[in-house]
Amino acid sequence: MNDYSLQVALPSLKDLKLSTLNSEKLLPDHPPENFNMQNLTNLKIHGCNSLKYLLSFAMARNIVQLEHLEVRGCSVMEDVLAINDKERMVKEEMLPNLEFLVLDDLPNLERFCSKSWAEFSSLARLRITNCPRLEIEDSIWKLPQLKRLILKLINVAQKAKWNCQYEIDHEDEVTDSLMDSWKKNNHPAGRAFQYLKYLVVLRCHTLKNLVPAFQALRILVVSKCHEMEYLLTPSTAKSLTQLRTMVIGKCERMIQIIADYNGSETEEGTKIVFDGLEELELYNLQNLRSFYSGSCVMRFPNLERVIFKYYPQMVSFCEGNISTPKLKKLILPSETEHLLDLGEEKFLKGAMDSGLDEDGELLLDHYEFSSFPVQQLEEGDINAAIRKLWLNNQG
Repeated sequence: MNDYSLQVALPSLKDLKLSTLNSEKLLPDHPPENFNMQNLTNLKIHGCNSLKYLLSFAMARNIVQLEHLEVRGCSVMEDVLAINDKERMVKEEMLPNLEFLVLDDLPNLERFCSKSWAEFSSLARLRITNCPRLEIEDSIWKLPQLKRLILKLINVAQKAKWNCQYEIDHEDEVTDSLMDSWKKNNHPAGRAFQYLKYLVVLRCHTLKNLVPAFQALRILVVSKCHEMEYLLTPSTAKSLTQLRTMVIGKCERMIQIIADYNGSETEEGTKIVFDGLEELELYNLQNLRSFYSGSCVMRFPNLERVIFKYYPQMVSFCEGNISTPKLKKLILPSETEHLLDLGEEKFLKGAMDSGLDEDGELLLDHYEFSSFPVQQLEEGDINAAIRKLWLNNQG
């Protein structure tokens, strides 16, 4: 392949998998005239440890039908698409039909593409795992069709303008900075990731919170993000009207799920309503003191299943008025490990591969709940139940 002896047209080729090839280039930078892969839709690259980049600008133009791209275990790869300064001036969307993208175990990957205007208008599923040097470009969050996002073992730079995450200390600064970023990129506030249904964030150790609105989000999983002191702002929590399942675990510094800070959106009498939330799991949160300690009224009209495991500092669920009309008991699992720890890769694969319109019954339905201890709620009072558990643990 080094001399690009592939000189035949392959117009019918749809699937191509290349692995453990010792070549600096798998495909020619400048395809010969009779080179034809115009119908290639699936490309998988694994363990090609001499590759510094996957595709040139010219080659990317030749595979515009590509829908599914997986790049795994390429130890020296720095770019997926390599584009020079002259090519950057060409106003042309790269890989316009790409729907499914996996970047996995690429320790030297610095960027997906150096074109700041690349928009990936068809991308619906994105998984980035173990790419510690990856620069989060402005372009990568212009993903209008994204429905599933999985992040694992990536660094979140303080000034990265990826609107699903922002590392900064004070809520006012977060809001101002994000609004500025949205405006600069012609991205209306509140519309970022508007179709995202499934968000999984694992082992992103520098991530401090999730900021923007997720109007369509149904499943939220966050685990082992040890810089987080809280997960959501009140305004973000109010946007989660479609959320069905929330799983939060092993975030060592987390004190609250929803931040409590002074502001008009947390004035007494203000409501935070999780209309669709049916399942909530909080596990191994050693410093969690409450779900929310502010004065907002909390409403969970459809919450039926709550799982708590190891929360030694938690004395109450919230300080203000709370309503959980369908919740009858708290489930108290005794296992030392959680589903994500026992089968993380299987879980992530299922999260990417299940249908986009499916809610991905991958989480709490795996438990056999009947065998676990429970704490009954008296008259639906979750605060009293948690207080009783805390007192029992003190003894």
